[in-house]
Amino acid sequence: MPDAKIALDLTHCESFINESAFQDARSAARTANSKVHDKTGAGSDFLGWVNLPNEIPGSLLEEISNSAQKIKEQSEILVVIGIGGSYLGAKAVIDALSHSFRNNLSSEQRDGPEIYF
Repeated sequence: MPDAKIALDLTHCESFINESAFQDARSAARTANSKVHDKTGAGSDFLGWVNLPNEIPGSLLEEISNSAQKIKEQSEILVVIGIGGSYLGAKAVIDALSHSFRNNLSSEQRDGPEIYF
């Protein structure tokens, strides 16, 4: 785990955060980061996502791609259902990778079914 991936410029923060408070926050962040990556903190059994996408087998990616192609070819509408927010991961990825008004586009422009959550 590299020590510094993010640079932080605190030049204009001195008036409301002192060096001691910053060091305390840095220490807490490092501890939390270690707990996540070492899978030792509370809820650690829900951290399977931490090493993604590095640990996805190529066969799984191929299966996902094939399923997506099948859905595109066979469906006009796709409904994603989740309980308690479990649909949000799919929604976030689709929203990030799609046109903002995806469902308003024609089927030729959309490249796949309309998607509703």
